[in-house]
Amino acid sequence: MKHLAPFATALLFSASALAAPSNESVEQLLTVTKSEQVLGAARANMDNNLQALIAKATQGRQLNPKGKKAIDDFLKEYNATISSELSWGKLKPNYIKVYAETFTQDEINGMLAFYKTPAGQAMIQKMPVVMQKTMAMTQQQVQPMMQKIQVSLNKALHEAQENSTPAGGMPAPALPAAK
Repeated sequence: MKHLAPFATALLFSASALAAPSNESVEQLLTVTKSEQVLGAARANMDNNLQALIAKATQGRQLNPKGKKAIDDFLKEYNATISSELSWGKLKPNYIKVYAETFTQDEINGMLAFYKTPAGQAMIQKMPVVMQKTMAMTQQQVQPMMQKIQVSLNKALHEAQENSTPAGGMPAPALPAAK
């Protein structure tokens, strides 16, 4: 019996370490990390990207009233859809569920302790900028790579098409010429 005491203590300790976090602690973490504001910033970024896309698509064109109305109507529908589907009230329960399924109570407690420190608050404040800059750098690196991949893919598909016979007697669609 004396030999079972350390085992029982270890079992109890590991069970509490693996305990699912309370919804209240997850909500506290979401508040401390300003998740609702981060979502708002992401929404603003989506809006800016959409505006840039619309500006690029209509660049050099003078929209008549009907064209302007079409864009305005789309933007109203977009805003209503985004506001409805990506509202914090709608997403928060999903966030809580994912955090509760992913982290233990001890991990949530540790994150809460960290994010309440000046270093944690600095991370919360600066991480969106870090993410934005790293995404921009990554996109700059990926774009030339994707062009190379597209050329290689077109070449391989062109060669494959030249060395195949159509299934069912139907001619295969033409592929872009390999460069």
